[in-house]
Amino acid sequence: MAEVIKELYAPENKRILLIDYLNMFIRNYSVIPSHNPFTGEPSGGVFGTLRSLSAAIAICKPTHVFVICDGRHGSMRRKTMYKDYKAGRKPIRVNRFYKFETDEDMKRNRIDQELRLRDYFTRIPVTYINIDEVEADDIIAYMAQYSFDKKDEKVILSCDHDFYQLMSNESNIMIYNQYAKKFITESCIVEKFDIHPRNFAMARTIAGDSSDNIPGIKGFGLKTIRSYFPQLAHPEQVSLCEIIDYARKNANIKPRYNMIADNADLLERNFKLMQLYSPSFQIAITKQINYAVLNQNNTKDQIGFRKMLREDGISSINPSNFFKRFQFITD
Repeated sequence: MAEVIKELYAPENKRILLIDYLNMFIRNYSVIPSHNPFTGEPSGGVFGTLRSLSAAIAICKPTHVFVICDGRHGSMRRKTMYKDYKAGRKPIRVNRFYKFETDEDMKRNRIDQELRLRDYFTRIPVTYINIDEVEADDIIAYMAQYSFDKKDEKVILSCDHDFYQLMSNESNIMIYNQYAKKFITESCIVEKFDIHPRNFAMARTIAGDSSDNIPGIKGFGLKTIRSYFPQLAHPEQVSLCEIIDYARKNANIKPRYNMIADNADLLERNFKLMQLYSPSFQIAITKQINYAVLNQNNTKDQIGFRKMLREDGISSINPSNFFKRFQFITD
């Protein structure tokens, strides 16, 4: 599947890798059993993230790399719309090979690993972006759609389905799911779900999202939605008003359409929560993103990187090979 990039896009263009940092870090932090031999504490978040980053660079061969993280109080804007947004999420647990005495110890270890990774990022040619009161999804969506030329290739590194709505052959936006080891394009979404990416947020508005505690319309999964609303398969974006009108007109044929028509307020709220087509930013936030794009970190401090690996007892990452994978990085 790695050949998909070569087949779809011209190699002479920029290739922008937008990494959903927490999606990568948490998977490694929670399952990799590595520990620092000098402190005895888990270090799987650090080791696993560096290893995942190296593998992603080798596959995607980007010219620019951005690591994007949720800012402090990143969910605030959506929680003002819906106070139970992301409520009830289970706490992250570290693999069974290590047990912390208290939750506070586990929280401290996670923070220590994240801070350590930020130090690593200053020594390699990746640009770390973290903005208070903004979620990574919104920053990634903005950058993929507006920060670069349409002909530039934008690859979102994540296994989060929230990004499916952004897939576009026209704008050269695709996903690389590192854990499934496959690229996901606009055509993949249409083929799998029979729903076009431009209408994927609308479909999920109806279905809801249990991972973010966003309730949908009971009994309407994606399969049901695509059969009730076949227009979602078309590339033309369908509005919520059109969905409601269609449901009302067809309620006499299938009474179940009334469940859609009678929940217009819930659907309007869900769409505002879930859509990434038009991220809602203050001008100051847009300026911060644009500044990061124009002032990318292209540092290649192999000596400092090697020193940090020694300090952390990480011997299975070869610094020379690691840096060779960044050979396509440009200013």
